[in-house]
Amino acid sequence: MGLFRRIFGKADSGLVYGSSENPRPLQLTDAIREDLESTAAHLWGLKDFIPLRIKEVEDKMRAAKALTFDSYAVFSSCRDEIVEKSGDDFWLAHWPSRPGTFPAAEAAWAKHMEDEHKITELYGELHKWEDLYREVYGRNYTSSIYDEMNVRPYDQC
Repeated sequence: MGLFRRIFGKADSGLVYGSSENPRPLQLTDAIREDLESTAAHLWGLKDFIPLRIKEVEDKMRAAKALTFDSYAVFSSCRDEIVEKSGDDFWLAHWPSRPGTFPAAEAAWAKHMEDEHKITELYGELHKWEDLYREVYGRNYTSSIYDEMNVRPYDQC
């Protein structure tokens, strides 16, 4: 009987003891219950926040995609000028034999790749929010962004 009192505390003490490695009292059971209830209420309040965050990420992706189209248009015009002026192929002239030959085109290409990388990061963020949505609501979130960008979910990550 003394063993049970040592492990579980007195019957009227209201103490909750930890695991066998740490048999000291953690907190009063009422305090634990209050913490769990306040955490559950906080998480329930965040439940409505998830679809809004998904919409924000989708809007960021649309803006990033527009920047990507613009940066590719700049690169394409630089590349076309190179072909017109020198008759040289940008890709053959640039990689790997003569880097630095066309600095304007290289800068435009670097900007385009930076914009593409940003979109990939946003896809990853969107996937995280969709996974959280699936865990909270118990169903998949169907985003229209995949149709707009002509990709399937999880292609980009």
